[in-house]
Amino acid sequence: MCKDPSSKVPPAECELPADFDQRITVNGLGLECPEPLQLLRKCVREAKEGQLIEVLSEDPVSRRDIPAFCEFMKHTLVSMPSKFRPYHYLIRKGQRTKAD
Repeated sequence: MCKDPSSKVPPAECELPADFDQRITVNGLGLECPEPLQLLRKCVREAKEGQLIEVLSEDPVSRRDIPAFCEFMKHTLVSMPSKFRPYHYLIRKGQRTKAD
């Protein structure tokens, strides 16, 4: 689930904030592979270039899948979680270049 962190209403799908410069959150807590990655893909498609996306996940497979997704799709993985759950990822949409 992707939502504006300031919202009090839980979203049914991926909702982007009115101000696209704000960080959006993909809540994958309690979900297993491939669901956190599917939610991330949906939000990335709807996000603005350069927008920050935070992903929350408890799925250990996300530690492999999300960095691979960012590499393949040319997004910047701003921060990678520690080994402790829940995992928090921060991704910037589409900012990587071949030199990265």
